[in-house]
Amino acid sequence: MKSWMCMPVLLASLSFSGCGGGSASTTTPPPSTYTIGGTASGILGTGLVLLNNGGNNLPLNANGGFTFTNAVASGGAYSVTVLTQPSSPSQTCAATNGTGTASANVTKVQVACTTVTYTIGGTVSALSGTGLVVQDNGGDSLPVSANGTFTFITPVASGGTYSVTVLTQPSNPAQSCTVTSGSGNASANVTAVQVVCGTITYTIGGTVSGLSGTGLVLQDNNGNNLSVGANQTSFTFTTPLASGSTYNVLVLTQPSSPAQSCVVTGGAGTANANVTSVLVACTSSGAPNEWTWVNGANVANQLGSYGSQGTPAPGNVPGARSGSATWTDVAGDRWLFGGWGYDSVSGNVALNDLWRYSAGEWTWMVGSNLGNQPGTYGTLGIPAPGNVPGAREFAVNWVDASGSLWLFGGVG
Repeated sequence: MKSWMCMPVLLASLSFSGCGGGSASTTTPPPSTYTIGGTASGILGTGLVLLNNGGNNLPLNANGGFTFTNAVASGGAYSVTVLTQPSSPSQTCAATNGTGTASANVTKVQVACTTVTYTIGGTVSALSGTGLVVQDNGGDSLPVSANGTFTFITPVASGGTYSVTVLTQPSNPAQSCTVTSGSGNASANVTAVQVVCGTITYTIGGTVSGLSGTGLVLQDNNGNNLSVGANQTSFTFTTPLASGSTYNVLVLTQPSSPAQSCVVTGGAGTANANVTSVLVACTSSGAPNEWTWVNGANVANQLGSYGSQGTPAPGNVPGARSGSATWTDVAGDRWLFGGWGYDSVSGNVALNDLWRYSAGEWTWMVGSNLGNQPGTYGTLGIPAPGNVPGAREFAVNWVDASGSLWLFGGVG
């Protein structure tokens, strides 16, 4: 029969003591290593790489939890940093709660990524009108009131596209602005967009009828002269006008060989498009003492057709009258003031309406379209837009050396 001796024996992690019917006890030591990780958020680009303690690179391409492959010894330090920032789009990622001592598995490291953005802008030149509005990507609108630099309020993500266009063109005067270098992908703040504006201009012209002589010269706005050849049927002045500008076409020199008399109708207005409606009608001068019916009614006692004050029109004509003050200015336009006759509604009244006849059309300039109106004198010696002589006939009038009209007295 064998005999046994009881000795304490240590096997693995179990400690046995005692023999025979004695009891046994067990204990679990702490782990020797811990994992390091956390959560990433805001990732849009690719290429993000984290590292721990200067090594153990960890690529991340999506939001959510992450854990480094290498564990850290219990009580060992950890330090999570960003090795490579994401691109496409470019982003900036930063780690918080990224350092400490590992006494358990670490899950509290936070990596938050934000997208890099760039501003979009450029330069506006030759702007003279008002109301210019540019926009980026069909939505970010920016009013521009002066030449110089501009920058849209809303930035664009790195790598994002931009497309700058003109939403509203300027007016007063009307202009057309075009954009160059206005589209691309933002990899830095954009300052190269160019918006160049040009004033819209319109040509002034029309048709000629009955011209057989030579030497006809037309003039626009008392300066732009245009020679029109015999038998020519249309004309266009060489100098265009800015949109919204006024034009006033008249005959500077009548034709000769043979002598003719040419009359302009529709020769004044505002250029809001190319003008082709000016009419120049030429007739042979004929023998002396021949009359040409140019304007006005062919029956007596007609009311005036005033139109809009300050606006010439083919249908405008003063009412029948007598005793008016008349004169011709330095431009050759005929002026008419007051008299006794017919206003816009009745007859046999004293008148104080002022008219100008130019380029074959009458313009009601100032005064009333109703008769028997009192004068508005204002302050003695001081001109004012509201001043106007009262209705009268048979006034004395003359034009001084400077071209100013003088008016004295009359019945009214």
